[in-house]
Amino acid sequence: VHMRSCRAPGSDGRARPITPARVSSTPSLPSVHGESGPRRASKSPVPPRMLVCHLCGRQFGSSSLAIHQKACEQRYEQEYGKAPPPAPSVSAGAGVA
Repeated sequence: VHMRSCRAPGSDGRARPITPARVSSTPSLPSVHGESGPRRASKSPVPPRMLVCHLCGRQFGSSSLAIHQKACEQRYEQEYGKAPPPAPSVSAGAGVA
């Protein structure tokens, strides 16, 4: 027994022999203390929030967007021969209904 709480009350600590009554009909892993039944995946995981580059329309994470926009602005200038349009301003409640 690895923990005192795992021992049945009144038990002397010796292992009990395996009897047909103690063997389950379906093979399963021993449960972890505190869990009742098999572990279930939580509901669907929330995907990361992606932001869209206003120049090329590709999606990036919040940290990657600023890095990408510098390179994308240079590419825009080379391709179109003029300065890229400014990024649209985003208000705090935009997109929330």
